[in-house]
Amino acid sequence: MSIKPFNVLVLICLLVCKVNAQSKVRIGIKAGFNFPHFKASVMDPALFEVSDDNYFYAGGQVEVKIKKHFSLQPEIFYVGHSVKEGVTAFERLHQIAVPVLAKYHIGKVAVYAGPQLDVLLKAEQHYYDVNIQRQKIVNVTDSSYTKAGLSAVGGIEWTFKYRFGIDVRYVFGLSNRCSGNGISFLTGFKDQHITINAIQAGLYFRFGKKPGK
Repeated sequence: MSIKPFNVLVLICLLVCKVNAQSKVRIGIKAGFNFPHFKASVMDPALFEVSDDNYFYAGGQVEVKIKKHFSLQPEIFYVGHSVKEGVTAFERLHQIAVPVLAKYHIGKVAVYAGPQLDVLLKAEQHYYDVNIQRQKIVNVTDSSYTKAGLSAVGGIEWTFKYRFGIDVRYVFGLSNRCSGNGISFLTGFKDQHITINAIQAGLYFRFGKKPGK
């Protein structure tokens, strides 16, 4: 599953560079905290109390400078989404995210927006089994969640030095991620509809020399 998003990223970079041979290309890495929000259409408070749980993201980015104030930035990174269910249970989704962002630069600050492809690698249900008296993990990748979804991304970054910067963004889920045949605590309701929004905040590091303006 992770190979296809990587191929998409490479293809986008090659096409952009071919269109504008004078573009400045900068490669970077990024990592930070992910604060997801699982928005479900059906909730049963009698069964469990659902609350958001934090995780992390990490990956890489390629920024292609088109004009002085404008650039394109495809990215690919791992992101973990986690949601608590009661005291001992939680669900965790491991995904590959592939956003393609259009950026506008104002000095050291840049604002950006664009679409994002979310590809599911693995989904797990964690809960405490009273029979064996330990935490149990059930793989619900194929039964409870869709293989892929779309999101919209918007955010802002501040480069306090050329190579280092702070990135904060909001990810708005556009697709229903419940497969319709869910067996987990959150997806097991009839006609369940789940979207995943998130706030992501972290740092990035860019390689190479500072490009000319």
